[in-house]
Amino acid sequence: MVEAAGLAHDLGHPPFGHIAEETLNELLRKNGEADGYEGNAQSFRIVTRREFREASGGLDLTRATLNAILKYPRLRSITSYWLSRVLPQDHPKFGAYRSEISQFRFARFETSGSEPCVEAQIMDWADDITYAVHDLEDFYRIGLIPLDRLSQLGAETANFIHARFESPRNDMTDGEREHYAAAALDWFAINPVEEAYSGSRTQGAALRGLASSIIHNAITGTTLDVKGITKDSASEDEVRLLKELTWHYVIENSRFATEQFGKRKMIETLFEVFSDAASTPKQWKMFPIGLREQLQEHSVSPARCVADYISSLGEQRAVQLASELGGLPLDPVMTGVAI
Repeated sequence: MVEAAGLAHDLGHPPFGHIAEETLNELLRKNGEADGYEGNAQSFRIVTRREFREASGGLDLTRATLNAILKYPRLRSITSYWLSRVLPQDHPKFGAYRSEISQFRFARFETSGSEPCVEAQIMDWADDITYAVHDLEDFYRIGLIPLDRLSQLGAETANFIHARFESPRNDMTDGEREHYAAAALDWFAINPVEEAYSGSRTQGAALRGLASSIIHNAITGTTLDVKGITKDSASEDEVRLLKELTWHYVIENSRFATEQFGKRKMIETLFEVFSDAASTPKQWKMFPIGLREQLQEHSVSPARCVADYISSLGEQRAVQLASELGGLPLDPVMTGVAI
């Protein structure tokens, strides 16, 4: 069940990741879809409605497997789009849209509260470890995360700590910010990577050793009982710090602001074009056959159908499709509709 949940949990990520997720959420909310868009809820929708084992839809997964996928086993707190822009949400993440409420209730049968089941907790922790460690490796290798300069405990380290932990944050208390600032200094002091990545065997071994150590400590420091999993606090701090590095040096890097803007505009354009097509039956041929059937059945709103289509695209296909819709095909032959 844990393996199945691990394979399924990120299916709902749209092309271009979080920037597209935010954009689709905004567009759907503006178009009357109170649930908006959320990657976890889209994953649940895919395995219960969009992928097919039987003609009625869904993969016919067991109750326990569906429950294991629910990292956030709750529905969205519904507020108007405009109100949600000025008031903070208690639980911005959620596990299912109301269009899948019967499947959600099936998965959570006789499960009380809003805490994830043990299998979902394991999947979530494994995801955090993987995200933190392998993003660190990848972004260090291509020169985005300067592990070598951070280990010198100089200006680079001071700038990172100031940017992440010295100003108030909605997701951290003042005490937590102080704690993570101290944890960052401790971690950088023992970081074995001391030079910019060149690909040497010695350097590669040091990087692999660092990754293996983080993963090993996280696994051996995790215990399991009837209440769920308990994580080693040092490993939790380490994983959180590595995720902060990715957010600071990659996700919120101003160098990528124009690229992020372009990705957002591309998603907005695709949504606008296909929303117009969804409202005109003569234009339904622009959609794959499965989505045409969904439009004919009126099982969900046209806006949700459009979001299903966009989120199913790979990044290359999204770029290619946007070019085709703008009259600039990348290839001299007709590419057709993505299946």
